[in-house]
Amino acid sequence: MGTTASVAADTVNYVADKKVTTGTVQVKVIYKKKSIVLELFVLPSDSDTPIVGRQWLRHLGMIQVNGDKEGVNVLTIHTLSDISMSDLLREFDSVFSGKLGTYRGGKLLPLKPNAVPVFYKPRPVPFAMRKPLDKELERLIRENIIEPINSSDWVTPIVPVIKSNGEIRVCGDYSISVNGELIVVRHPIPKVADLLSKLLGGVIFSKVDLAHAYQQFELDEASKNLTTISTHKGLFRYNRLSYGIASAPGLFQKEMEKLLDSVKETGLTVKLEKCQFSEQKIQSLGYELDSKGLHVSESKIKAILKMEAPTKVAELKSFLGAILREIH
Repeated sequence: MGTTASVAADTVNYVADKKVTTGTVQVKVIYKKKSIVLELFVLPSDSDTPIVGRQWLRHLGMIQVNGDKEGVNVLTIHTLSDISMSDLLREFDSVFSGKLGTYRGGKLLPLKPNAVPVFYKPRPVPFAMRKPLDKELERLIRENIIEPINSSDWVTPIVPVIKSNGEIRVCGDYSISVNGELIVVRHPIPKVADLLSKLLGGVIFSKVDLAHAYQQFELDEASKNLTTISTHKGLFRYNRLSYGIASAPGLFQKEMEKLLDSVKETGLTVKLEKCQFSEQKIQSLGYELDSKGLHVSESKIKAILKMEAPTKVAELKSFLGAILREIH
């Protein structure tokens, strides 16, 4: 027997199951008075029955393809690094423009019969949030997502939400106003586990992030007044789908299922800096996905790992509650 190598490698067996090898070994093989040193893959267990592969059969002279020589058609497979990203971005420049996209086709928010309008005054805004909130309102006006109006039958207070990057997301608290009077668009929202399970077994992954998601969808004229918000700057109505509207998830999911048909034809745009292309692992929806399967993202369990081990029943209940909050 010759030398061994402990370098791990991935291979597949004859039924296409992936096997992780622990290394290779060089062995001396004798067949019909012919002696040759060949390579064997070493598996971590003896649960698999070893078989002689084509390499061995060819070296031992057991098979011949196309007479004396084996014919091989060479196919060059280009990785993403071989393909110029600038070429892709140039071809789909409108998709990756960074500008707010516009889905072609207004969206309707139908009301129930005899719906009664409600009017809410603006809520106080914490001083620390005033500046970033003003900045976001200015962006929304500049991009014609909202427009100032003098009056409306339907008026909803806002809930400013601080995003991870420190910016503000303006959400109308429609749960106390128009949501209860809407005929909500119902569309099945897939579960995270079901979506990610379809990706298991993959090796290279890509992730596409739509810029300002809901706000790429225009509202029809009749629906705009229903979205009016009251702020410390006055009244504004949305020209586009707003966060907090009960129908928004269903409308958005319905259109997203058409996305693979053609992003370019729908008129949507993509947020390039949040996209990942041909990665060996990606993080999405609180999970990390790679060739070995699905894992809870480290960022989700970071707080749990720092917690002290519980010593009392009350502490244990609190600990378990924290786990449930973080992983769901």
